[in-house]
Amino acid sequence: MTKTITAAALACAALLASAGAARADTTYTVDKITITGNKTVSTQALLDGLSFHKGSHVTQADIVAGQEDVGKTLKAANVVGGIKTGMRQLGKSHVEVVYTIDDQGAQAPIVNHLAPVLHAQIFEGNKSVASDKLAAASGLTVGDKLTNEKIAAAEAAIGAVYKAAKLPVSANLSGTTQALPGGQVDVTWHITETKVKRKSHDVEDQREQLEQ
Repeated sequence: MTKTITAAALACAALLASAGAARADTTYTVDKITITGNKTVSTQALLDGLSFHKGSHVTQADIVAGQEDVGKTLKAANVVGGIKTGMRQLGKSHVEVVYTIDDQGAQAPIVNHLAPVLHAQIFEGNKSVASDKLAAASGLTVGDKLTNEKIAAAEAAIGAVYKAAKLPVSANLSGTTQALPGGQVDVTWHITETKVKRKSHDVEDQREQLEQ
C-alpha cells in the first residue's frame, strides 16, 4: 500500500494527544472498535485481522500494532490507501479505538516474472557433430538466466557450426524447453541431419578435414 502509515512514533504521538498525554504503558479496556472508510474489505474481515478485540486490555503500543494488522489485511486484498489511528476515552481506563481508512480501491497484484535458469542443454539427432562442441558454440552455460534473445542466438550459433564444418549434411534445428522445480529449465535441441550431394572436390576437402 503506497500511503499506509507505519511510523509508530507518529501514531503514538497522536494517541497521547487524544488520551490526554497518558503514560504509554497505561492499560486500557477496549469497549468499542470503529473502522470507517473501508470500501473494498469488509469491516468484519478487518476486525478479524486485529490482534485484540472488544473487551481486550491493551496499551497504546497494542493499538498502534493494530493499525499494522489492518494494513496487512488491506494489503492482502491489494487495496491502495492510508490508515489513521485514533483513541477516544469513554471512561476511566475505557476507550474506543478508531481506524480511519482512505480506501482508494484495489489494484492489480504485482507479478514478478523471473527469468528461467538453465539446468542443462540436451542434444538429440546430432550424429555428425559432438554435443560438447555444439553446447560450447551455443554460448549458453548452466546457471544462465534465459531470455528469448539468448535462445535465438544459441540456435543461430549451433546452425553456424554445421555450416562452417562443411559436412555432407544439412541440419534442421528446433529447440524446446522443459520446466523444472525452482525456476530451472532444460533446453533440448532437436536436430535432423539430412545427407546432401557434394561435388568431388568438396568431398576431398571434407575427407581431409576429418583426417585432421
